[in-house]
Amino acid sequence: MKKIFFLMAIAALLLSCSENSTMDPEQPSTPDPTPDYNTPTGHNTEPYFSETVELMGLIFRLAGASEYCECQIPIVAYSADNYFASMKDHRAVTLAKQYRNYGITHDAVTGYANQLIFNDQGRIIFDPDYKEGSNSSFDRWLNLEKFRMLTEVNSFYTESNFHAWFEYIKPEREAAIAAFKEKCSMDYEWLDSFYGEVENISSRIILSFMIGLHNNGISFVRKNGTFQLTPVFGSFRQTDAGITFGGDISLLAHEFSHPYCNPLIDANWDAIQAKATEVYNMVSDLMTTGGQAYGHPKTMMYETLVRACQTRYTMSHGYEHLEDYLISYHENLGFIMVRTLVDALKRYEQESDKYKTLSDFMPEIIKAINEFDLDKVATA
Repeated sequence: MKKIFFLMAIAALLLSCSENSTMDPEQPSTPDPTPDYNTPTGHNTEPYFSETVELMGLIFRLAGASEYCECQIPIVAYSADNYFASMKDHRAVTLAKQYRNYGITHDAVTGYANQLIFNDQGRIIFDPDYKEGSNSSFDRWLNLEKFRMLTEVNSFYTESNFHAWFEYIKPEREAAIAAFKEKCSMDYEWLDSFYGEVENISSRIILSFMIGLHNNGISFVRKNGTFQLTPVFGSFRQTDAGITFGGDISLLAHEFSHPYCNPLIDANWDAIQAKATEVYNMVSDLMTTGGQAYGHPKTMMYETLVRACQTRYTMSHGYEHLEDYLISYHENLGFIMVRTLVDALKRYEQESDKYKTLSDFMPEIIKAINEFDLDKVATA
């Protein structure tokens, strides 16, 4: 009986899509209001689903992008595939297939989506309050690719009546938000203290079905200098108990840490590149198998520093007794320098009067990396 009602609901949704396929492209459906994109400063602790993140994820799902085909909520996945079946040959999907060949995968998609907002006329535009070059995920797109895709995203949004589908999955979105809030929350005081107080900082938490089992740490800088943190969390599953979130406080710390750690690795890459490359050559098989897609030594170092910081966060929130377990978990995935960096970060925290920010401590991180003994790993 439940299956019959489910199929009837899908049929009604498909009929709605058909009836609205001739909608005036200059008058798209008005999207749900979302938290103010330009909230001044401070942490917005209320998670929400972004329509543009789901839109971009859906387009790449139709393009066959494996990382966007892992939605674990059956009614969402089934309805998406059926509702948008006629849109698989749309120019936006064709471009998504093409751009994937140029490295537009994973966080490059959510990074792009995070730069999209709706103007007063309901058109999708790039957020004008953006400091050029401050979103590394967005900047993996060439300028021509960005604007070509923007045109087709607007076309796809209106021709498919995407907003009707987004509204259709509102019960699932609300259930996912509740599951996320029940499972975990971020200690923003620790975040600000550990990385060093940023004068102007703003954050928001975006949830997504289309991102599947993945999570992305996205950030950018606004024109007024405000550091905007915008992690995107997937990891939702459907169980007998309903929609559940598969992450925990450690996952939140991981994605919130990327915007801090990645630029530190970038800024000091010349000083650690040689050692990082040596380490990567030893663990490269692990970096690119088992669901991992870290195809470059620098990406490995992003993850290594993030995972060390993540471990310190987890240990400082009641899990000190699990230190060896937490570190071993990351080592078994190939991040063999995590223990070395965790030990260094303990000293950083103990000497907070000397090092005000993690950036101040980077010379010691560089030293720890370059003194890492690969021979001990090889003979262990």
